[in-house]
Amino acid sequence: MPITAPVLEGPPCIPPPEWSVAKEPLPQTWKSRQQLEDEISKLKTNLSIAHQHVQAQDSIIHGVHAQLVVQNLHLQKLNVVLNTNKGKKKNERAILFEGKEQLFISDTFSQKVEDQKAQKEAAAAKKVSNAASQAAMKEAQANLDVEWARLKRNHEEATNAWKLTCDALKEQQIPKKNWPKAPTRP
Repeated sequence: MPITAPVLEGPPCIPPPEWSVAKEPLPQTWKSRQQLEDEISKLKTNLSIAHQHVQAQDSIIHGVHAQLVVQNLHLQKLNVVLNTNKGKKKNERAILFEGKEQLFISDTFSQKVEDQKAQKEAAAAKKVSNAASQAAMKEAQANLDVEWARLKRNHEEATNAWKLTCDALKEQQIPKKNWPKAPTRP
């Protein structure tokens, strides 16, 4: 969706009011009723024209505010789209060109290609070394699990032998203070 162009409204096609009528100094002389009525009608006409100007300017301001709201919504949508595209991985060509023109036979372009190949090889080597360390960690964990199982089995056997010894001592009515201590947990 393209960005909407702003709608610029000019001033209304209404004749401007005569402000000089309102700025006339107050006369010190006496005026007839007809002169006063003419002056009042001029003032009313100019007031109605000024009122039309104010209404037209208010409608222009309301239109501009509505336009700003629409443009703000559009900008928010564009920001969401831009921010979701930030995390995407660039392809090799975009990294090489970086939005600029390049001469394929230039030294800088060939250097960028070599750097990119070196980065790929380094990433592959790191992946292999990580896989080797993961395998070593798994093997060590498997050895620990086997040793733990052996220790638990030995403890269980020692506990069973201790219980049999305690039962035999109980039948012989030997006091508990003379019995052997229970085997400790591994």
